[in-house]
Amino acid sequence: MLDTNIVIWLFEGNPRLSAKAQETLLVGTEPNYISVVSGWEYEQKRKRRPNEYELPFAEIISTIPHETLDLKFEIHHFASSLPLIHRDPFDRMLIAQAIHHDLEFIASDEAIHKYPVRIFW
Repeated sequence: MLDTNIVIWLFEGNPRLSAKAQETLLVGTEPNYISVVSGWEYEQKRKRRPNEYELPFAEIISTIPHETLDLKFEIHHFASSLPLIHRDPFDRMLIAQAIHHDLEFIASDEAIHKYPVRIFW
């Protein structure tokens, strides 16, 4: 499962995302999961900084092979029970989804790495 910033970096070809990670995400055999939470987070950023986030999220993810991961209602309860290591509610929901679905979470944020989630980085 991709963190929101990883989706953006992959789309932009940002060098902070290693060539190995880019190749794995673009041509790997495992499915990439992009959460609806990432779409919500991105669009909130886009409202605040439209010059920085010009394209709609749907256009960005259309270039990335993926499966959409919907948000199940029970995830919010699980997310609220996580320790407050990371204060960003979007990231906490994404972490909860990755844990709930037993998915590797592709994230660069060191605070996320402190949660009991399988990390690919």
